[in-house]
Amino acid sequence: MSLNMYLGEVQSQTQSMNAVCTATIQGMEQAIQSIDAFTSDTVL
Repeated sequence: MSLNMYLGEVQSQTQSMNAVCTATIQGMEQAIQSIDAFTSDTVL
């Protein structure tokens, strides 16, 4: 992945990367919640 540093594209790329990072973090948080629910369940 290369970031082209043209002034008109910098903000768009920044917003895109922020969206990717936010989605990744949300996915990881959901995985953590699922693991926590699984490990705390007493009935397997």
